[in-house]
Amino acid sequence: MKKLFTLFAAIVACNVAMAQIPNHSFELWDSSAGFKQPVSWGNPDSLTHILSVYPCEWDYPGYSGPSYMKLTSKNTGLGVVPGVAISGKINYTTFGPRSGFANTTRPAALTGAWQYMAFGSDQGHIAVLLSKWNTTTNSRDTVSFTDYLLPGMV
Repeated sequence: MKKLFTLFAAIVACNVAMAQIPNHSFELWDSSAGFKQPVSWGNPDSLTHILSVYPCEWDYPGYSGPSYMKLTSKNTGLGVVPGVAISGKINYTTFGPRSGFANTTRPAALTGAWQYMAFGSDQGHIAVLLSKWNTTTNSRDTVSFTDYLLPGMV
Protein backbone atom coordinates (compact mmCIF):
# COMPACT_ATOMS: atom_id res chain seq x y z
CA MET A 1 0.00 0.00 0.00
CA LYS A 2 1.17 3.50 -0.71
CA LYS A 3 2.67 5.48 2.12
CA LEU A 4 1.51 8.88 3.17
CA PHE A 5 4.26 11.31 4.08
CA THR A 6 3.13 14.18 6.20
CA LEU A 7 5.72 16.35 7.78
CA PHE A 8 4.48 18.74 10.41
CA ALA A 9 6.98 21.50 10.96
CA ALA A 10 4.79 23.24 13.54
CA ILE A 11 1.23 24.18 14.29
CA VAL A 12 1.15 27.67 15.65
CA ALA A 13 -2.13 29.26 16.71
CA CYS A 14 -2.93 32.93 17.05
CA ASN A 15 -1.43 34.77 20.03
CA VAL A 16 -4.36 34.00 22.33
CA ALA A 17 -4.70 30.33 21.39
CA MET A 18 -0.96 29.62 21.15
CA ALA A 19 -0.65 29.23 24.89
CA GLN A 20 -3.79 27.04 24.95
CA ILE A 21 -2.57 24.21 22.68
CA PRO A 22 -0.36 21.91 24.75
CA ASN A 23 3.10 21.43 23.21
CA HIS A 24 2.01 23.42 20.14
CA SER A 25 5.58 23.72 18.85
CA PHE A 26 6.41 19.98 19.27
CA GLU A 27 9.48 20.79 21.37
CA LEU A 28 8.61 18.50 24.32
CA TRP A 29 9.20 14.77 23.87
CA ASP A 30 9.07 11.95 26.45
CA SER A 31 11.41 8.94 26.14
CA SER A 32 10.32 7.06 29.27
CA ALA A 33 8.58 4.28 27.23
CA GLY A 34 11.81 3.51 25.34
CA PHE A 35 10.92 5.63 22.31
CA LYS A 36 10.20 9.34 21.79
CA GLN A 37 6.58 10.46 22.18
CA PRO A 38 5.39 14.06 21.76
CA VAL A 39 4.10 15.30 25.12
CA SER A 40 0.29 15.88 25.10
CA TRP A 41 -0.16 14.33 21.62
CA GLY A 42 -1.71 10.87 21.14
CA ASN A 43 -0.35 8.75 18.27
CA PRO A 44 -0.15 5.07 17.19
CA ASP A 45 3.44 4.50 18.39
CA SER A 46 2.24 2.92 21.65
CA LEU A 47 0.70 0.13 19.55
CA THR A 48 3.40 -0.27 16.93
CA HIS A 49 6.62 0.15 18.91
CA ILE A 50 6.76 -3.61 19.64
CA LEU A 51 7.22 -4.06 15.86
CA SER A 52 9.83 -1.25 15.76
CA VAL A 53 7.41 0.79 13.64
CA TYR A 54 6.99 4.48 14.50
CA PRO A 55 4.39 6.48 12.49
CA CYS A 56 5.08 9.54 14.69
CA GLU A 57 8.72 10.57 14.96
CA TRP A 58 10.85 13.41 16.32
CA ASP A 59 13.16 15.15 13.89
CA TYR A 60 15.07 18.43 13.51
CA PRO A 61 15.47 21.27 12.65
CA GLY A 62 11.94 22.58 12.98
CA TYR A 63 10.22 25.41 11.14
CA SER A 64 10.03 27.74 14.13
CA GLY A 65 12.12 25.84 16.67
CA PRO A 66 14.70 23.12 17.07
CA SER A 67 12.39 20.14 16.36
CA TYR A 68 9.24 18.97 14.59
CA MET A 69 6.84 16.03 14.45
CA LYS A 70 7.14 13.75 11.42
CA LEU A 71 4.06 11.65 10.58
CA THR A 72 4.30 8.77 8.11
CA SER A 73 1.74 6.04 7.42
CA LYS A 74 3.56 2.72 7.76
CA ASN A 75 2.92 -0.88 6.78
CA THR A 76 3.29 -3.15 9.81
CA GLY A 77 2.85 -6.45 7.96
CA LEU A 78 -0.57 -6.67 9.64
CA GLY A 79 -1.86 -3.61 7.80
CA VAL A 80 -1.15 0.06 7.34
CA VAL A 81 -1.10 2.26 10.42
CA PRO A 82 -1.78 5.93 9.64
CA GLY A 83 0.67 8.69 10.44
CA VAL A 84 -1.62 10.59 12.80
CA ALA A 85 -1.31 12.72 15.93
CA ILE A 86 -4.13 13.92 18.17
CA SER A 87 -3.77 16.87 20.53
CA GLY A 88 -5.05 14.88 23.48
CA LYS A 89 -5.76 11.15 23.67
CA ILE A 90 -6.12 8.89 20.65
CA ASN A 91 -8.71 6.16 20.07
CA TYR A 92 -6.53 3.20 18.99
CA THR A 93 -9.43 1.50 17.19
CA THR A 94 -10.35 4.41 14.89
CA PHE A 95 -7.14 6.47 15.18
CA GLY A 96 -9.43 9.44 15.83
CA PRO A 97 -9.69 11.61 18.94
CA ARG A 98 -10.77 10.12 22.26
CA SER A 99 -10.32 13.39 24.11
CA GLY A 100 -8.60 16.73 23.64
CA PHE A 101 -7.77 19.62 25.91
CA ALA A 102 -9.81 22.36 27.56
CA ASN A 103 -9.85 25.72 25.80
CA THR A 104 -11.20 28.75 27.61
CA THR A 105 -10.62 31.38 24.91
CA ARG A 106 -12.20 32.30 21.57
CA PRO A 107 -9.27 32.47 19.15
CA ALA A 108 -9.85 34.38 15.92
CA ALA A 109 -7.61 32.09 13.84
CA LEU A 110 -5.58 28.92 13.78
CA THR A 111 -2.46 29.03 11.66
CA GLY A 112 0.43 26.67 11.17
CA ALA A 113 3.23 25.45 8.97
CA TRP A 114 3.81 22.03 7.46
CA GLN A 115 5.64 20.29 4.67
CA TYR A 116 3.61 17.70 2.83
CA MET A 117 4.16 15.37 -0.09
CA ALA A 118 1.28 13.24 -1.34
CA PHE A 119 2.21 9.77 -2.56
CA GLY A 120 -0.16 8.01 -4.96
CA SER A 121 -3.79 8.43 -3.97
CA ASP A 122 -3.08 9.19 -0.29
CA GLN A 123 -4.53 12.41 1.06
CA GLY A 124 -3.38 14.21 4.18
CA HIS A 125 -5.55 16.57 6.20
CA ILE A 126 -5.69 18.68 9.31
CA ALA A 127 -8.90 18.51 11.32
CA VAL A 128 -10.09 20.69 14.20
CA LEU A 129 -13.01 19.58 16.36
CA LEU A 130 -14.48 21.72 19.13
CA SER A 131 -16.87 20.07 21.55
CA LYS A 132 -18.58 20.72 24.85
CA TRP A 133 -19.57 18.29 27.59
CA ASN A 134 -23.36 18.01 27.92
CA THR A 135 -24.19 17.35 31.59
CA THR A 136 -27.81 16.48 30.77
CA THR A 137 -26.99 13.62 28.37
CA ASN A 138 -23.53 12.84 29.81
CA SER A 139 -22.04 12.97 26.34
CA ARG A 140 -19.95 15.26 24.19
CA ASP A 141 -21.72 17.67 21.79
CA THR A 142 -19.86 18.88 18.70
CA VAL A 143 -19.79 22.68 18.60
CA SER A 144 -17.67 23.09 15.45
CA PHE A 145 -15.67 20.95 13.03
CA THR A 146 -13.44 21.71 10.06
CA ASP A 147 -11.24 19.48 7.94
CA TYR A 148 -8.57 20.98 5.67
CA LEU A 149 -7.35 18.70 2.86
CA LEU A 150 -3.66 19.28 2.21
CA PRO A 151 -2.71 20.11 -1.38
CA GLY A 152 -0.59 17.68 -3.41
CA MET A 153 2.78 19.14 -2.46
CA VAL A 154 3.61 21.99 -0.12
